[in-house]
Amino acid sequence: MSYECFSANIDAYGERGHILEAEKVFICCLEAKKLSVLEFNVMIKAYGIGKQYGKTCQLFDSMEIHGVVPNKCSYSSLIQILAIADMPHIAKPCLRKMQEVGLVSDCIPYCAVISSFAKLGQLEMAEKLYKEMVRFNVESDVIVFGVSINAFTDVGSVKEALSYADAMKNEGLLGNTVIYNSLIKLYTKVGFLTEAEETYRLLQSSEDGYAIYALNCMIDLYSERCMVEPSEELFDSLKSKGAANEFTYAMMLCMYKKQRRFEEAIQIAKQMTELQLFTNLLSYNNVLGLYAMHGRFKEVVATFKEMIKASIKPDDCTFKSLGIVFVKSGISKQAVGNLEVSMKKDPQSGLRAWISAFSSVVRLNESNYL
Repeated sequence: MSYECFSANIDAYGERGHILEAEKVFICCLEAKKLSVLEFNVMIKAYGIGKQYGKTCQLFDSMEIHGVVPNKCSYSSLIQILAIADMPHIAKPCLRKMQEVGLVSDCIPYCAVISSFAKLGQLEMAEKLYKEMVRFNVESDVIVFGVSINAFTDVGSVKEALSYADAMKNEGLLGNTVIYNSLIKLYTKVGFLTEAEETYRLLQSSEDGYAIYALNCMIDLYSERCMVEPSEELFDSLKSKGAANEFTYAMMLCMYKKQRRFEEAIQIAKQMTELQLFTNLLSYNNVLGLYAMHGRFKEVVATFKEMIKASIKPDDCTFKSLGIVFVKSGISKQAVGNLEVSMKKDPQSGLRAWISAFSSVVRLNESNYL
């Protein structure tokens, strides 16, 4: 049997996850003394598919024992397998060896290991590897920059994230949807409106052109600055495509509330209720705060009941809104203060006290409101 036949059989078995059969063919090849780098490479790939990472590394290490020199494909396969398996610490020495023997011709293997470190939150290791790549004059691509920008943005390391954004610009690299989303997320976090708008225009001119996440970020930036018109334009755009989500509505509600445009804010709150867009504490608190501020007792009652029913645990912001309603319903500020103190002393019994007080207030007012 020729080299090509051995490797084709190993690869076919490996692709289907039949690792034992692939091993048998590999052993036959070994016994026939017909081992070449091709057989090793497809067997490494087979072990990777089978998630037998220990055997993958052992096989790679045995290549030179059998007089076979690993090639670029050997190194690349092993590095990719280990990186995807969240084993960048094992992949890194292999990458260094690949660099030493002069087989690194692009940033792909570096990108795999950097991405793996970033995924695990080991950003210091990711950054060191990026600097090593630069030191060896290996050109970066948008994937490396995108991974780094996104990872550092997620952990709030704005300075580092901005440095990667600047480096990408300096290298004259064109972004893609992933990059543009990462940049918009970064600029939103630091409040860079001009840069975010420039990036958003680039996103619009790209092939994909439309990204819900980026639109939400832009609405966030505009609403923070109470820029009503551009916020409404983007909001209407998302609604027309059926893509507006809980975050979109919550930001619009906050903006209207900040502007004291209560009718618009209440309309948003009603739409959120109709569309069942309540999944987190922030949304409930935004709506409760609005209704409490505007003296809408009936809506406060309905929203808080729904919140408890959904097993959403209230926080200080929730109780602040309830306190406003209690005072407007005739409960003394001292009594509300006592409830707040009880919550701090013992959250569990304090919560029961708040719910009990809430029920009492509802009973007192239900003849007028319910």
